[in-house]
Amino acid sequence: MFFFIVLKVSKMEIEKEDELLKNDIVFSGIITNLNVSKNHAFGILQLRIIKANNHSFKQYQENKIFPYAIKNSTAEIYTHIAIPEIKKGYKVILNSNNKTITIYDGDKFLYEWEASMVSEDRDKQFVKENTIFKQ
Repeated sequence: MFFFIVLKVSKMEIEKEDELLKNDIVFSGIITNLNVSKNHAFGILQLRIIKANNHSFKQYQENKIFPYAIKNSTAEIYTHIAIPEIKKGYKVILNSNNKTITIYDGDKFLYEWEASMVSEDRDKQFVKENTIFKQ
C-alpha cells in the first residue's frame, strides 16, 4: 500500500513539473563553461546567448529549481553532462515546452536529451553553490 501511494505521489509530482516546464522558453547559445559535479556527472552548462525569446528567467520558483536560468545575454542549464565530448564552443538549444536540450558542433547535430527539474538534493546544492546567478 505504501509503495503504491509513493508511486502515485511521485507520478503526480512529475506531471506537475512537466506542466511547469511548458512555459514557452526557447534559447540557443554557445557553451562558455562547463562545471561538472561528482554526483553522477550532474553539472552546469554556462552559455553566451545567441537567440532567446526571454532574457530573464530565474531558476528558483515554487520551491523548485528549473533546469535553466537566463539573465541578459547569459544562460545556465542544469543537467547531467554524461557525455564527455561536450566542449566549450558547442551550440546548445533548449526548448522548455518540448523538454529538450540539443547539442551541435557548428551545424552538426551531436546529442539530444530531456530537460527536467532539478530534484536531487545534492544536485540542488550544487546549483546553489556554483551558479553565477546568485539569489
